[in-house]
This record gives sequence, structure tokens and C-alpha cells, in this order.
Amino acid sequence: MTRIDVAVIGGGLFGRTIAAEMWAQGRECQVLDDARPWRGSAPAACLMRPSWFSKMERGEYVASMDRLDRLFGVKKVRFETPAGPADLDWVDPAVVMRPDACVIPATVTDIWRGEGYWALSVNTGQPVHARSVVVATGVWVPELVRTPHNITALGGWAVTWAWPYERQQGPSRLEPWAPYKQLIGFQRGAWEWWAGDGTALLPGSLTPERRDASENRLLAFGKRLGLAGVASITGGLRPKVPGLRAPALVEEVAPGLWIATGGAKNGTLGAAWASLQLKDRL
Repeated sequence: MTRIDVAVIGGGLFGRTIAAEMWAQGRECQVLDDARPWRGSAPAACLMRPSWFSKMERGEYVASMDRLDRLFGVKKVRFETPAGPADLDWVDPAVVMRPDACVIPATVTDIWRGEGYWALSVNTGQPVHARSVVVATGVWVPELVRTPHNITALGGWAVTWAWPYERQQGPSRLEPWAPYKQLIGFQRGAWEWWAGDGTALLPGSLTPERRDASENRLLAFGKRLGLAGVASITGGLRPKVPGLRAPALVEEVAPGLWIATGGAKNGTLGAAWASLQLKDRL
């Protein structure tokens, strides 16, 4: 039996950011993650632009950006756009999701209340006892925790190319392709070029035809920028809570049992905001 201070279920952007905050405080925290297909963090670019966060209060935005910078390091990426250069903030997802001994490959199948602790049943056969638990499993939160909130999903795809060894920096480009839709491409990480088209579809609309249309659009975008070679496409479901006024859903559903999800397309900054909400509460 493992006894810890904080257990975080889910190793995506929310789970890793919350755990990083706990580790920064010197807390004993484990992340349990089953790396399931269609997790929202898989195709994430972790790009941020101030105009995307117009609903956040200024103080919340500044504090969340500062937290991201302290935990992972925020960088600036300059994009060429039809209107001229534009700078976007960026956190390298490889840094957020870096391997860590405290991230355990495991599926949590049940949570129940013990005397002074929460007990987690895991598929490894060894239960975990924790003083506090954060369920940060995105659209799959309702599988483990009852909540009155309607946690929905919006899905989309991203395409990546392996970046040629001899080139040190790729082009960064942002261009509209439909009303309120943009093609965004940049070098994500040391040897990878990433492109997304902002597709956000309900799960029932994630058809093979929609996938092919998105992939062809992104491949054509990359071709215009001189990219060639093998490309891979990754899909993901981003959690969204309709009607939520906060940057994310952070709620204590029972003493010591929390849920943290619902960042939608702004999940990177939403995760930092959630970590600040939990910082002194766990």
C-alpha cells in the first residue's frame, strides 16, 4: 500500500501542472495516468495569446502566466501573419510532460473514503492512499466522480513533421482559412514542426471525412511553407463546461476530493489558474 499526501489522477496539462505546483512546494505527490487515446493534451501546442483570454480578469491572467513561467518557462514565438508580425506566448509541452518518477502508469478504477484518507483502486493491484485527491482526467472526470456539471468535449487534430537535422529553426506562420478559424504552424520543440487549424467539433462530428479534410488542409499549409517528408496526425478531446465563467472548473466535491478540468482551447493557462486555486487548499 502506498500512502502519500496528494494523488493527482490524470497526467495531461492540468494534472502535470497541478502536480508541478505541489512538487514546487515540496509536497509528496504522485500522478497516476493511463495515457488513453484522444486525451486532449496529446495534440496541444501550448500557445497563448492575450486576446484569447479576454474573459479572465487581468490579475488572474498575470498570476497564471507568472505561475507557468516559474514552473515551466514561458517563451515568445514570433509569427508571420497577413497583418504583420505577431508574438505569442508558448510553453513547451515536452517540458510540461517530461518523464518523472512520480508519474505512475496506472488506471484508477474506483475512489472511496477511508478513515482520514482517500483510497484509490488501481489496475496495478496496489491501492494508493492519499490525504487529498485531484481528479484531472479531462472529459473522463465523470467516470470517477459525480458532478452536477455538464462536462462536454470538443475534438480536433494537429499534424507534426520531424524537422530536418540541419535546420535549426522553422518558419512560424498564422493565417486565416475561415471566419474565426486560423492555421497556425511553428517549430514545437527541438526537432518537430507542428500545425493546427483550430477545429473544434463535438465527438459525434469527428468523422473520418472531417479528419481527412483537416489533415489535407494542414498538409497543404505545411507544403506552402516548404515542409516535406512523413507527417503524423494526432486527435484529442478538449474538455469544456458550458456556462462556466471561470477559466476552468475547480471544485471540491467532498472533503479532500477535488476535480479540475474544463480548460477547452485555453487549457494551458487554465491549468496554471487551476494550480493556483489548489495551491493552498490541498
